[in-house]
Amino acid sequence: MSIFDPKVWRAYEKEELIDFLSKKEKINSENKNEFEISRNILRIQSAISPFDIYTYLKARFGYPNGIQTMLANDSSYNMFHWDYYLDSGDGLIMLCGSTQEFHVMHSRDLTDSEWHNFINCLKQDFGRVGREKSDVLNKLEKWTIFTNSYLSLANRCSELYHKLSENFQALEEDISKEGFRFGDSEFVRHQNIRREWMDSLNEACIELPILTPILFENFIGMVVAVLVKPEVKSNDRLYQSFKRSNLDVKIFDLAMRCNGFDRAIDCNNKIMKKYWPIVDSRNDLVHGNVDPIKNSCGVVYFDGKIPLYQKGGDRIIEFIRGIVDQYNPKKIIENYITAHEFMYEILLHMNEKSRFSIMALMSDYQPGWDAKRSRFGILFPENLITFSFPGVRYDVDLEPLESAKDL
Repeated sequence: MSIFDPKVWRAYEKEELIDFLSKKEKINSENKNEFEISRNILRIQSAISPFDIYTYLKARFGYPNGIQTMLANDSSYNMFHWDYYLDSGDGLIMLCGSTQEFHVMHSRDLTDSEWHNFINCLKQDFGRVGREKSDVLNKLEKWTIFTNSYLSLANRCSELYHKLSENFQALEEDISKEGFRFGDSEFVRHQNIRREWMDSLNEACIELPILTPILFENFIGMVVAVLVKPEVKSNDRLYQSFKRSNLDVKIFDLAMRCNGFDRAIDCNNKIMKKYWPIVDSRNDLVHGNVDPIKNSCGVVYFDGKIPLYQKGGDRIIEFIRGIVDQYNPKKIIENYITAHEFMYEILLHMNEKSRFSIMALMSDYQPGWDAKRSRFGILFPENLITFSFPGVRYDVDLEPLESAKDL
């Protein structure tokens, strides 16, 4: 049968497609129960890639000729991006491409053995048009998808910031009140709540001071990667020296080494001076620098093994106050805000076009890199789309060829 002989397939003419759609022809789907398995449709994810099927079809039949192609937005934000309506001689074959799979629909039901045969015959025909497929490939844009570490860090820092702000405020209000007594009915429950507050405080006060400067340096790294001048990047020694230079030197050199800046960052910039102690504080944490005086959270005298505090109070509350004083959550929150102020200050030194490009990349989880044209891009919308049709199977659901049954 010619559905198994791709060489004889031909694309629907425009008039044929209009006639087909106007008659609202139903392809072997009349009177089917919603949950009945559709044996004339298959979702293919594994056997053939969207790349291979599309380059094959375009090499043979030109630009997609289906209704989904006509309805698609001029972007990658579509449920279906392309479709072909083909005449096999025995009926219609419709192929429709989503982002990482494609669907095949026949004008009649196929057994699992026939589906395997159809897929194998289709793959075997790829070699026949290999040169034409290569011509199509050479006209495609090749993008390398990479993970945006800045956005991952930004989301984690934001989570820690909100956790710290909320729990610190609740804890501060709690320890300013008169403490619960052991006999109070709420004593145990309240201690558990305090423990949760302290767990959140510990987590945020340890992570956020370390991650905040890393977040900022990821921002600078993105600016350099996107806006670096071609003549700087083409000189590997100069480019590597620029990338690995001290952070302050790199910031001062941004306007000289990168495109898109209206003016340089001044060494006397107030926000930069406000930010720099944050870097020093992070270095103390990272390198394990211990300073008992600087990190003091109280003083106690001992007479042998007897502790003597100069100020009395509830043991648990005073312990919590000591930890709060040591961590200084207010300063951590202030530093987090300062880092964002400095990032915004650098953005304001750019022209509008460059600022927009950087901000767009900052908010994209998986941007792309086109090495041939040396450019970054936003490839997909931020919303991920998936869908399911009752009764429609995937290629992996087919019975293995050696045991496929003609059901």
